[in-house]
Amino acid sequence: MKTKITFILSIILLTSCGSKKSNQKKEQIKFPTVEFTISANADTTLFGKQGTRLFIEKESFQFEDGSNVTDSIKIEIKEFYKKSDIALADLSTTAGDKILETGGMLNIS
Repeated sequence: MKTKITFILSIILLTSCGSKKSNQKKEQIKFPTVEFTISANADTTLFGKQGTRLFIEKESFQFEDGSNVTDSIKIEIKEFYKKSDIALADLSTTAGDKILETGGMLNIS
């Protein structure tokens, strides 16, 4: 009798572990963002904390009507160079249906 009860309790425990679907979202890991304010009328080189060097030529930005931006511009850069950072940020690179290996990724906004 003890064996049957132990077996039934084991089955109940095993089936209940992880079977509940959670409505909670995955924990989002915040990656550092480097912010810059640049002049639209001057060539600018930006440097990220992980070694990114980004050159922006003057008058590179335009409005929808085609006119050049003349004010200052805010640029944010997130760098993802370690495989662990890419995985934690849930990023990937693909070509068609094939996964590509990457040396890193940038998010520029």
